[in-house]
Amino acid sequence: MGERQQRVYPLAPTSATALTIGDLIPVQGATGTWACLQVLELAPRKRKTFIAGLLDWRGDQPPSPDDVTSAAPLRRALTGIEVFTEGGLTVTGNVPPVDAGQEQWFGPSYIGKRTTVWGWKAAIDQVKRHADRLDGA
Repeated sequence: MGERQQRVYPLAPTSATALTIGDLIPVQGATGTWACLQVLELAPRKRKTFIAGLLDWRGDQPPSPDDVTSAAPLRRALTGIEVFTEGGLTVTGNVPPVDAGQEQWFGPSYIGKRTTVWGWKAAIDQVKRHADRLDGA
């Protein structure tokens, strides 16, 4: 088996199969500050959806992996690949998620529980509101 090809950033995936757990998705708010989504979970063979977490981080520049290495998700939701294909977002890096102990959505233990869903526009809006300090977090 060969080694996996090293990823080149920024990456604009057109399928969730191109994502990796830990991928960072920065979003700039209206005030010029930045916040960040992180890919937390991927379902096998699902091309359109993934679980993203809004990280507990804001900054004046897009985040580097070092900036968010210890940032835990404030909220998580199922969203779609359209954040990239329609919303123009990109993956700019990758760090392991800091979500130990948080409930995982994909898997048999989640059956019967409620899932928050953000459409692609709502996902981007959630991050912009966090960047602009309009979400109370």
